[in-house]
Amino acid sequence: MEAGPVRRAAIRAAAGRRPLGGTSASLVELLHSTGAWPVRQALSHLPRLAGDLDRCAAIAYLAPLTPRGLLGDVWAAARGIADEDRFVEAAVVLAPYLPAELLDPARTRPWLLAALVPHLPARLLPAALAAAETFPVALAAVALRLPTDRLGPVLRTIAAEPDEGCRARALATLAPGLPPDLLGPAVAAASTLTSPSPRAEALTALVPHLPAGALLDAAVDALATGPARAKALTDRIPHRYGADRADAARRAHAAALAVSDAAGRARALAGLLPHLPDPAYTTASRQALAAATAVTGSRDRARRLTTLIPWLAGHLRADAVRAAQAATTAVVDPARRASAEVDLIRFLDGADRDAAVRRGLAVAAATVRDDRRCRLLTGLAAHLPPDRHADALAVAAAAPAEGWRAHAIAGLAGHLPPPLLAEALAAAKDIGSGYWQAVALNGLAPHLPAGLLPEAVAAGLTIAAA
Repeated sequence: MEAGPVRRAAIRAAAGRRPLGGTSASLVELLHSTGAWPVRQALSHLPRLAGDLDRCAAIAYLAPLTPRGLLGDVWAAARGIADEDRFVEAAVVLAPYLPAELLDPARTRPWLLAALVPHLPARLLPAALAAAETFPVALAAVALRLPTDRLGPVLRTIAAEPDEGCRARALATLAPGLPPDLLGPAVAAASTLTSPSPRAEALTALVPHLPAGALLDAAVDALATGPARAKALTDRIPHRYGADRADAARRAHAAALAVSDAAGRARALAGLLPHLPDPAYTTASRQALAAATAVTGSRDRARRLTTLIPWLAGHLRADAVRAAQAATTAVVDPARRASAEVDLIRFLDGADRDAAVRRGLAVAAATVRDDRRCRLLTGLAAHLPPDRHADALAVAAAAPAEGWRAHAIAGLAGHLPPPLLAEALAAAKDIGSGYWQAVALNGLAPHLPAGLLPEAVAAGLTIAAA
C-alpha cells in the first residue's frame, strides 16, 4: 500500500537526520483518526508541529476531512508555510476543497497558478489568463480550460519564450489539448529547441498525439535514437486504433530495440509489453529478457530482471526469476544483496522464499545503518512466516536511531499477530522522542485490537500535552 502524506513526511524527516523541535503530523493523524480530537482541535495544533514538512503533511491529511466552514483556517495555515515547495504541495492538495472566493488568480503566484488552474471555476478563468500571461507553464495550464479556437495565440506566446526549459514544459503541458491544426506549429516550436533535454521533453509529450504521416516522422526524427524516442512512440499506442494501432506498436518496438544500452533497452521493451498482442508480445518478451540478462553489474541486472518479471508469462517468467536470483546472489555487498533479494521475494515460493526471509532478517539485524535495517524489515514484513514475526519485531525494536526504529515498528504493524501487537506497542512507547513515538503509535493504531487502542491514544494525548 502506498504511504500517505503523513507517513511520507515522517520518512523524509528520518532521512534528514536533523533535530526536531515540536511534534509530528503523525500525532495529528493519530488523535484525529481515533476520535480523540475533532478537526478544529487538530487544526489548532498545527502551529506546534515541528516544521513546514509536518504542517504540509497534516494539512494534506485534514483537507478532505475539514468542514467547509473551517477551510479558510486550513488555507490560512497553508499560506503560513514558509518553504515554497511545501506550500505548493499543501495548496495543490487543498485546492479541490477550497471555495472559489479563496482561489483568487490575481493574488496567486504564477508557479502555483499552474497547479491550481484545474480547480478554478469558469468565471475565474479570464483573471487566471491575465495572471499567467508572462509565465508560459501557467499560461498553458489555463489554456487547457479554454475553447480550442483560443489556443493559437497561446501557442505563439509559448513558442516565443526564450528560456528553453520553460518553453519545453509549457509545450508538454499544452500538448494534450492541441487541435489538429496546431500540432504542426507545436512540433516546429519543439524541434527548434537546441538543448537535447528540453527538446526531448517537449517532443515526448507531443508524439503520442500525432497521427501517422510526415509530421510524426519529423517529430520522431528530431528525437535522438534512444529511450526518449522509444517512450514517446510507446505512449502513442493507446491513442491509436485498428490498423493504426498495430503500426504504432511496430514503430515503438523498433525504437525500443534501437536503444543501445542493455538496461535502457530492457526498460523500453518492458514498457511496451502491455500494449502488444501475440505473437509480438512473445517476441518482445524474449528480447526484453535477453536485454535484462545482458545488463552489466549484478545489482543493476537484478533490479532490471526483477522489474521485468511481472510482465512476463510462462517459462519466460520462470527464466527471469532464476536469472534474477543468480544476479542477486552475485551482489557483493551484503546489505545491497539483501535489498535486491527483498525486491525479488514476492516472486519466490517454498524453500526459496523461506531462505530469502532468513537471510534478510540476518542482514537487517547485523547492519549498522538503521535506514537499511528499516527498509529491509518493511520489505520483508508481508512475507514473514508466523515463526519469524517475533524475530523481526526484536530487530526493529533494537534499532539505535529512534526515527528509523519508529518506521520499522510502524512498517511491521499490519503483519503482526495480536499477541505481538502488545509488544510492538510497548516498544513504541519506549521511544524517548515524542515526535518519533507518535510516528510509531500512528503506524500501529489502525491494527491494534480494541483492548490496546486506548493505550496508544493515551500515549498520544500525553505527547500532545507535553
